[in-house]
Amino acid sequence: MKIVIENLPALSVWGLCRVGVFRDARRAAVIQWEQETMPTRRELSATVRADADGVTIEYTHNGREKTQRVEVRAIPANLGGGSVPMFVCPETGRNCRNLYFVGGRFVSRYAFRGFYYAQTLHDEDLITYRKQAAIDKETALMDQTPRHRLSYAGKPTRYALKLDAAAENTNRASKAANAVYMFKRVGARRKDTPTPLF
Repeated sequence: MKIVIENLPALSVWGLCRVGVFRDARRAAVIQWEQETMPTRRELSATVRADADGVTIEYTHNGREKTQRVEVRAIPANLGGGSVPMFVCPETGRNCRNLYFVGGRFVSRYAFRGFYYAQTLHDEDLITYRKQAAIDKETALMDQTPRHRLSYAGKPTRYALKLDAAAENTNRASKAANAVYMFKRVGARRKDTPTPLF
C-alpha cells in the first residue's frame, strides 16, 4: 500500500509561527486532526510547546499518551537579514518545514517512502487532476476579484497579472487533456482499420 503524503497528519513550522509558539515559551498550540485525514481512521491530537532548543510534542494516539522531542534550528533567511526556524528530523537529521505522523512518530518525508497524490496517478488521470487544480486555483482567484483592483493608472496590477497567468495555466491544462483524448481516439481508430493487402 502506497503512503500518500497529503493524507498524513502534518505539523508545520509555519503554522506554529503563525500562532506565536516560538515567540512565547508559555504559549502552546493544541492541534486536532480529523479522522478523515487519517489513513487508519484513528484520532490524533497533539500539544506543541517550544523552548530555546526545540519543541516538545505531547500527543495522544490510540488512547496512549506519548511525548516526542524535536530540535528546531534557526537557518539564515535567503532574502536578507534574519533567520527562519526549521525542524530537524529525528530520524535523518535533515532540516524540514513539515513533520508527518508515520509509524507512531513525527518524522520528515525523507524518513519514509511516501508519494504525493499526483505521483500515484496514470497519465490521463494526472492531466485531469492538473486541469482541475488549475481550474480550482483560477476560481479561488476569481472569488477574490471584487476585493482587488485590476488596473491602476491604466496599467494592470500584479493581481490582474496573476489572474491572467492562472487563466493561461487553465487553458494549457485543457489543451493537454484534449490532446491526450484525441491521441487515444486516433490510436484506437488505427487499430480498428484493417491493413491493406497491396
